Amino acid sequence: RGRSAQTAGRGWYIRPYQPGDEKGIVQLFKKVFGVDRSLKRWYWQYRDNPIGDQYIRVAVTETGSLVGHYAGLPVLATWGGERLVLTQVVDVMADPAVRGGLSRSSGIFSQMLVCYIQECLGPGRGALGFGFPPIGNLRLGRLLGYRDLHRVQALTKCIDVSRTFSLPMFIATPGWVVEEVATLHAEADRLWLRCQPELPVAIIRDSQYLEWRYRQHPEVRYRVIAVRRRLSMGWAGMAVMRLGIGKELAFLGHDDTSACIVDWLVPASETRAAALLLAGCEAIGRENGMRRLSAWFRPDSVQWNFFSARGFQP
Repeated sequence: RGRSAQTAGRGWYIRPYQPGDEKGIVQLFKKVFGVDRSLKRWYWQYRDNPIGDQYIRVAVTETGSLVGHYAGLPVLATWGGERLVLTQVVDVMADPAVRGGLSRSSGIFSQMLVCYIQECLGPGRGALGFGFPPIGNLRLGRLLGYRDLHRVQALTKCIDVSRTFSLPMFIATPGWVVEEVATLHAEADRLWLRCQPELPVAIIRDSQYLEWRYRQHPEVRYRVIAVRRRLSMGWAGMAVMRLGIGKELAFLGHDDTSACIVDWLVPASETRAAALLLAGCEAIGRENGMRRLSAWFRPDSVQWNFFSARGFQP
């Protein structure tokens, strides 16, 4: 595949990803963000994505140096009952030597964005792109067609270190079991089918997606916690945790004593299960030396209200 766009006088052009570009991509990531991104992680994130398609545009110089990158991770989603492919925009970056400003017409960010919209979105490709851009990129994106979907707000709570129960919580919770699970199977699929009607816009979190997103991650150990009635194997709720965020999300105020609930699936009717599941998440955080627990939800959603009522604050 050839060039997508040429910017006269700038010394670089935009084209689709080609095999082998990943080495330059991870080098650029290190240069721009100061964080090492391994090839193993890149392969998991892009090449091994279960959707299969790659939505990547790179800016390269005439000598072959990779100086810009704009990518989307494809996911299956539901929106108003319709099943479609969304692409989550990630890893937008440019070498400081060519970055310039956020010009609407000729800057490298705007050129990559326009190219991505024209070639990666629309019928037969990714139906819609979404993301969580920093404010500068958001201003530029709005000029070029971004529209607000809804806010997402971080809620945080200090973990109560005085409590001592551990998982599984058979004795502390008569009639219920809260436990870590090692595999994501048909119970995860059934739980998603219960939750999906309550989520008008959502990534499809079936066992295939959850297995790839969390179990197959080559560098991060995610903890999957499920809650069920004691005499049933059917899950009443599920949460996924990441312990010790560290440098990668330091800009959000997190550190190695911060734990995050990165996925939460509980039907709205399962209020008892939700309370026990959250207690289980706090227990895992406490046992691993975490001092804070965070989660992200749409303000005034069922989930946001549930967490707010239990001491989580913006």
